[in-house]
Amino acid sequence: MEFIIRPCQIGDETALSLLGKATFLETYAGTAEAADILAHVETEHSAETYRTWLQSDIAKIWVAETSVGRSAIGYAVALTSRNNGFCVEMEIKRFYVLYRFHRNGLGLSLMNDVLVTAHSTVRMYRCRDSIRMLFEVQRQPDRQGPFPASTTSANDARP
Repeated sequence: MEFIIRPCQIGDETALSLLGKATFLETYAGTAEAADILAHVETEHSAETYRTWLQSDIAKIWVAETSVGRSAIGYAVALTSRNNGFCVEMEIKRFYVLYRFHRNGLGLSLMNDVLVTAHSTVRMYRCRDSIRMLFEVQRQPDRQGPFPASTTSANDARP
């Protein structure tokens, strides 16, 4: 199946809301109470939530659509934040592909688009026995690396 990945824009919030609700239900049905799932998706995956992100400067959102019919089948949300004033971090907040579309390279293509947008040093940090990816966009392009030497420590788990 052919698909298209593109950055979202204002006007995509309804499709993102529907997809967010569908992927959440698909992931958690049978493991959580229906009332809890419904309460969660009505707030966290509302069209207003996605509209707010689309209107902000901190969010980047991509959608994967079928080439026939342009139905939304996957999406990624990355939010930026300041890291002690040294750089801007981009962290993946949501990353989902409908189960029916797994195992065809769509997730990899979607992640590649996120990485191209981040276009910076990718660092892995250990956080309480798990690994979290942060995409650091340097604030000063002429500086060597995202951190001045004085901000790194032996406790930072960076491969």
